Amino acid sequence: MERITTKHLDVMTNRLNKLVGAELETWNKETGKSNAGTYYVQGAYGGYRLERIANDGGGASDITTFGTKREVYEQIKTAVTVLELHTRIREY
Repeated sequence: MERITTKHLDVMTNRLNKLVGAELETWNKETGKSNAGTYYVQGAYGGYRLERIANDGGGASDITTFGTKREVYEQIKTAVTVLELHTRIREY
């Protein structure tokens, strides 16, 4: 089984952000504010979780619970797969 790295999490999170039409960066350098609606992976205390920026002040909502990189990767991958399938169904 392939080891999941932070790079894997970043790539999958970028796919999720593209699918929902969110910015890829959490911070807007021009306005000096956070990009509300952007998903990112937060790491703390040896665990990781997916979060979503809730407002331009940087407040965030937890999307997943804390888990290993692999667990969070699989959860994001599932969300991406569901959104891609939903998009394909809507095209028919």
